[in-house]
Amino acid sequence: MVQIYKKYIFFRDDDVACLNNKLKRLMDIFMSHKIPIHFSLIPNKLTERCRYFLIEKIKIYKNLIEIGQHGFSHKNYSLSTDKFNKYEFGAERPYKKQNQDIVKGKKILQNFFEKKMNIFTPPWHGFDRNTLCILAKEGFSAISAGHKNIHFNVDSNLRYIPVDIDFNKRKHNGEWFTMKNSETIKKINRIKKPGVGILLHHNAFNDEDDFNRLDEFLYLLKKNELIKFINLSKSVRFDTGTIQRDALAYYLNYQFVPKPLTIIRNSVNPENKRFNFDYSEEPKVIRRSKDYICRNIYSKLKKVIMRQLPDKRKPIGILLSGGLDSAAVLHTIRELTDRKIYTLTGAYHKKAENLIFAERMSKKYNTIHNDLIINPEDLEKMDELYAKNIPQPIGDNGFLPAYLMLAKLNEYTDTVFAGDGADCLFRGLKMHRLSFIEKNNNSRLNSEMADSGKRWLAYEHYKFGEIFLSEEELAMLFERNYNTIKLEFPLERVIKKIKVKDTVKRQVLIDLNFLVKNRVDYIVYAAKANAMDFKLPYLDKEFVNLAIGIPAEYLIIQPERQKYMLKSAFKNKLPREILDREREGFTPPFKLWYQNNAKFVIEKLIKSKKLGISEVFIKHLIKHYRNLNDYEAGMKIWLILNLVSWYEHNRKLK
Repeated sequence: MVQIYKKYIFFRDDDVACLNNKLKRLMDIFMSHKIPIHFSLIPNKLTERCRYFLIEKIKIYKNLIEIGQHGFSHKNYSLSTDKFNKYEFGAERPYKKQNQDIVKGKKILQNFFEKKMNIFTPPWHGFDRNTLCILAKEGFSAISAGHKNIHFNVDSNLRYIPVDIDFNKRKHNGEWFTMKNSETIKKINRIKKPGVGILLHHNAFNDEDDFNRLDEFLYLLKKNELIKFINLSKSVRFDTGTIQRDALAYYLNYQFVPKPLTIIRNSVNPENKRFNFDYSEEPKVIRRSKDYICRNIYSKLKKVIMRQLPDKRKPIGILLSGGLDSAAVLHTIRELTDRKIYTLTGAYHKKAENLIFAERMSKKYNTIHNDLIINPEDLEKMDELYAKNIPQPIGDNGFLPAYLMLAKLNEYTDTVFAGDGADCLFRGLKMHRLSFIEKNNNSRLNSEMADSGKRWLAYEHYKFGEIFLSEEELAMLFERNYNTIKLEFPLERVIKKIKVKDTVKRQVLIDLNFLVKNRVDYIVYAAKANAMDFKLPYLDKEFVNLAIGIPAEYLIIQPERQKYMLKSAFKNKLPREILDREREGFTPPFKLWYQNNAKFVIEKLIKSKKLGISEVFIKHLIKHYRNLNDYEAGMKIWLILNLVSWYEHNRKLK
C-alpha cells in the first residue's frame, strides 16, 4: 500500500560564523521557496558582518529563520582526528569547563539577537550527561544532534531532536559531496517516524551545481502535499511522546481518524488495502431497469459471500443488528449453507427493540443466537482493549461495543460477518437524508440543522452530525487561535480528487474514499484484538463496483425511505417488518455511561492535558459531562477517552 501519512521536515544548517557567498546562496534558496531553516551559530567565531546579515534577514523573514547555539568555539577537545570521535563537549571536559563555554556562548548570542536561545547543537554531535545537566539548568528547551542512546532526566524539560539525513556527505578522502535527490527522497520515505531532520553545511557545497541540486530538491518536496515544513524547535513533539497538534485537532474533529495523519507513531494498517477504493472519476452507470439492477445486487452479494465463506464447513458468526443490512447477509448465507451459524446482537438495555427483531430473524434462519447487554461499567474495559496492541486511537463509538460483542462470539467461531458499508453505498445515513432535504427544500430543516449546514459548508454532507469542532472550540482546545490548523484539510484532500458533479454519486464516492476507508478500523481492530477473521461483503470491491454503477435517480426514489435499492433487492426474501424498519444507530448512552464511571472519565480527561489539550477545554467538558444528552457533546469526551487509553498503552504518561 502506498504510504499516505504526512511527513514533517525541518532543516538545520551548521557552522554559521562568517558571511560568505555560500551562506547567502543557501539563504536565498530557502527564502525563495518559503521553507523554514534553523541556523546553528558558533558564538565565539560569529563575525559582525554575518551577525548583521542574519539580523536583517530575520526582520524580513521572521517565521522562516530560526537560530540556535552551536557549541562555543567549535574546538575539538578530544585526541582523535576521526570525525566520529571529535567533540567540544564530552567525557574529557569537566562540568566546570563545559558550563563556562555554554553560558558564555549563550550570553553572546542573546546580547546580539535579543532573544532567548532555546536550541543547543553540540559540534560533531558530542555531549555527555554533564552537557545535558548544564543545558537544563540554563533553560534550553532542546538539544539537536545525531541519534544517541541518551536517557534524559524526566524532571527536566530538555528534549532531544535528532537529525536523520546528511544532505552533504564526506568521501573517504575528506572531500564533500551532495547525494542525488532521488537517494535523499528514498531515505526520507524509509524513515518510519513522521518527523525528519535534514542536516546541511553551507560551506560543504562545492559549486553552483550543488546549490541547484538543493533548489530542485526543495521544489520536489514542496510539490508533495503530504509534506509539511516546520522549524526545528517545533519538531520536539515527534521524539518525546507528545502529540502533533494538527493531528490532535483532526482526530477530535472527526469520528473517524483520517489515514494521512500520524499521531505519535507511524503505523500502516495492512487490512486497509482491502478498503482503499480510490474512486474519483464518474463511474460507469448501469443503464438497465430497476428490477434488473436489484437482481444483480442480490446475485452479486451471493457470489461475494460464497467466496468469503471459510473452508471445511467451519461454523460462522454474524453480528446481527436487527436491521436490513445484516439481515440480508444472514439470508444470503443461509441460502448458501446449512452449517452452524452463530448470531449475536448487542444492546445497551434489555428492552432494546433491536433484540426483538434479531431474535425473530434467528428463529427464521435457524441460528444459535445470543444477546449481549453492554452495561455502563463496560466503559472501563476500554483500557483492556487498548492493551491489545491497537496501533492508533479509534474514534468510532462502535469500537468498544464491537470488541465486546466479538469477544463473546469468539467463544463459538473465529470468523464473523458484518453488514458495514451498505449505508454508504445505498445512501442510508441520516446525513444523506438531511443533505437531500437541504438541497431540495431547505425550509424543512430545523433551525439547528440549518445553522450547522451554514456553519460547516466545507464539509459537504458531513456537516450534518459528523463534525465536532468549531473554530471557537479549536481556539479553546489550545487556549489560543491556532491559525495554522485547517480542520477541513483531511476531507478536502479527498474532495478535490472527486470529479463527479452529481450530488448523489458524489456523496457515495466521498464516503467510500473517506468515511468508509477510515471508519472501518473499528471492526478491523476489534476483530484483531479477538484473533478473529472478519468479512464485510458489502465492501468487497466486486460488490462496490456494482453498487457505484447504480443510477443516481434510483438511489433517491424514496428519500424518506432510505436504501431503496437494497430493500427492493430483498423485497420477497426478508420479512416486511425488517424491510420497513428504519435504520437505528448504535450510539452508547453517553450520559449514563459517564455518570456511572465518573472517576474513570474525569481521570482520563485530566490526563489529556499531557497530550496538549488545554485545561480550559478539559474543565469545560468536566463541568458539563453530567448533562450530556446530545450526540456531539458525548462524542467530544468519547474521542478523548479513546485517545488517552491508547496513549497510556503505547507511551508512558509521566
